[in-house]
Amino acid sequence: MQGQAEAKQVGGKMVRVRIDEHDHVHIDGDYFLDREPDSPDHNSIRLAEQALAQLVPVAQQQCSQQPLDQPSDQLSDQQSDQLSDQQLDQHQFAQQQFDQQRLEQQAAQTIAPILHNVDYPQIIGVDETTIAHAFVEAIVMALDLDYDESGQAYTSLPISNDLSSSMSESVIRAKWRELGKLRLEIFIDTPRAGVDEMQMDEQQVALTAADGRPRLRFWQWKEPTIVVGKYQNIASEVNEQAARDHGFTIVRRATGGGAMVIEPQRTITYSLVTPLSWSESLTADQTFNLCDAFAVAALRQIGLTVGFTGLNDIASPHGKIGGAAERKYPQSSSSVQHGVLLHHTTMAYSIDADLMSEVLQTSIIKMMDKGVHSARRRVDPIVGQISLSREAVVDVLAKTAELWAFSQPDSER
Repeated sequence: MQGQAEAKQVGGKMVRVRIDEHDHVHIDGDYFLDREPDSPDHNSIRLAEQALAQLVPVAQQQCSQQPLDQPSDQLSDQQSDQLSDQQLDQHQFAQQQFDQQRLEQQAAQTIAPILHNVDYPQIIGVDETTIAHAFVEAIVMALDLDYDESGQAYTSLPISNDLSSSMSESVIRAKWRELGKLRLEIFIDTPRAGVDEMQMDEQQVALTAADGRPRLRFWQWKEPTIVVGKYQNIASEVNEQAARDHGFTIVRRATGGGAMVIEPQRTITYSLVTPLSWSESLTADQTFNLCDAFAVAALRQIGLTVGFTGLNDIASPHGKIGGAAERKYPQSSSSVQHGVLLHHTTMAYSIDADLMSEVLQTSIIKMMDKGVHSARRRVDPIVGQISLSREAVVDVLAKTAELWAFSQPDSER
């Protein structure tokens, strides 16, 4: 049995489930984990894969049974003769849908204790029902069954007018002044190759772990690069031959989230590295909003209609402008002074939509969730709303971060 399917939580992330020729189950996607597993026995993704693999024989048996309202051995010849071919198809389809629903419930119930076990890393952006749905759809694909799909498209993306739907602006600004008190370092980096950019992030994490100083780095890409998330399958996300033909390097980053197509003059990327204590009491969506609020404020300042949408995206009503990813590094030993939060965001200054569609295996599920029918319409670049140069936009972003970190509140002036 071999099958693969995707599912996406509305406003959340995408998960892909693949069943290989040995009936092993593989889970990947653009979700996040709240921390890295400390041992293989505590790897929630691997444990969920193993649990679902135990259901593959059950699914094969269920889906191979005669899908009629009555088992075939309980149907008399007269009853069978009285059903037309069309009626038989309708009965088969109805029963098959019921079996899928039952199997989804069984799969969700099987993996829920794993996903909700606080001793294991918690998955952010997808839940047990999303994974179970993708698992059952992979079964359906593998067995070449008929199935029904439906989706509802939106005319525009819902974006938040506030800097955060779960935190007040005054709290966000106060948290940013905390970074100023910790001597936030803000700098525009020199151009680096994709592999070197990933290594630079790790170096920044090590520095902050040692001295507790937060750092905001604006990247300068040196070469075309495709960056895939930590939990993604490269072959499923990237058209590798097309990427090589267009001169792209493919690298994997240390954080979750989705694949990014980087062209140096079309992309703005920054990473914020802070002590983990700065955000340790916050939820995942609060942390994403807190780290990127300065960027939303800066983009609004120069005339963009922009806000937060979903878990980790910055968007206009017409499409996604940028996406964020992050990872928490707990204090690993007594010799390491600080746990660290690594947060990075990539925004589209401009876009070659045809090239992006060619080098990425864009998920139909992800496009449906964002209410679009083409990858060309998923992204609404910055230059679509304003005429400032990329360098000018980066300068505004850096100055806004500096203002937020080091300016005094009105009450203290």
